[in-house]
Amino acid sequence: MKPRKRSLSSEKLGASFIERLGALLENREVQQYVIEANDKYWYWEEVQHRQAPENLKPHEAWMLIKTGRALSATHLNPLNDPQGGFALNVSASRWIQEKLHEIDLNVGSSLQSEGIIPKQEQTQLLLSSLMEEAIASSQLEGAATTRKVAKEMLRTKRKPRNKNEQMIANNYETIQLIQEWVKEEMTPEKIVTIQKTITRGTLDHDGWAGRYRDNDEVRVVDVMTGEIAHIPPSYKEVPAYMENLCAFANKTSHETYVHPVIKACILHFLIGYIHPFEDGNGRTARALFYWYMLKEHYLLMRYVSISRIFKNAPARYAKAYRYTEEDDNDLTYFVKYHLEAIVKGMTALKEHIEKKQKEKQKLVAIRKWGNLNPRQIHIVPEFYQDASRIMTIKEAQEI
Repeated sequence: MKPRKRSLSSEKLGASFIERLGALLENREVQQYVIEANDKYWYWEEVQHRQAPENLKPHEAWMLIKTGRALSATHLNPLNDPQGGFALNVSASRWIQEKLHEIDLNVGSSLQSEGIIPKQEQTQLLLSSLMEEAIASSQLEGAATTRKVAKEMLRTKRKPRNKNEQMIANNYETIQLIQEWVKEEMTPEKIVTIQKTITRGTLDHDGWAGRYRDNDEVRVVDVMTGEIAHIPPSYKEVPAYMENLCAFANKTSHETYVHPVIKACILHFLIGYIHPFEDGNGRTARALFYWYMLKEHYLLMRYVSISRIFKNAPARYAKAYRYTEEDDNDLTYFVKYHLEAIVKGMTALKEHIEKKQKEKQKLVAIRKWGNLNPRQIHIVPEFYQDASRIMTIKEAQEI
């Protein structure tokens, strides 16, 4: 089955609504209602259950809301579909603009990362963040391994013991790989390499790694309802779509301005929409998102695990995809969820840094003990945090 579309026919809007449309548009209460609906970006289901002003019926309120969105929307055809069948819409609501500004101020430029994160702590924090993203992205796709065990594996560089650990090790390797490409253009071959690296040794069929799917049997299922949420395009269209996706990613200017963070979200969404591979599409999509953010100098994203935010609310992550496809390819739902995740990740990073600053004050006290070398001074706080921790000689040497 195809996903349901939330379109409204003119027959549902009675003559009385059309007659009072002008008055409704000038009504201050109605205006505030539409502004709130578009700032919070309510979906049709939410509009149905909210009381609208002026005795508006849900489908009448929805028409006013959709009209407001259309007036501020940017229309894009990132896959260069000649029929225009796959056009995306992104509305520049007040909320979206505020969050983009906040992200620009706090996540963009190397100066920000140096200002927020003390230079001497950047390497250690970067390693920790890479581990967190690798673990969370894998857990989001079903890897059943605790963070503690996964971090121990990555820290000690021991070989994975099972598929779950292999998924995490693969993600860790992939995240490091894409950082080597930030000054290069994206190509279909690179995306295939991402998928091959990220799925190595974890698939039901080894032949699925490093190549596009060769059938139309793939279905994306809603984990909450079990219903089919998305039927990807035919496998025959995948090579051309991937070429066009890369052309869109590498393009430095567009007819209509596209904010870099929104463009990164679009790339993430497109991999999910095209579903070019039998497996590993979600992890590949998130890796591509990170690549573009770093390419556009949002360097603080290296220290933010966005998959950890997604993992804490997987149903909302799935809904962001579903709402976009069901509501005339309105990508604003997906962008809004993504921006919320980035801001939450940024907040978590700042809280982590504040915590580390307090721990540094403990180091000052430890130094007063005397008879400890610099490495021992940094090792002691590790056991303050986790008294049951076992540290290998190799780990201690790397501190």
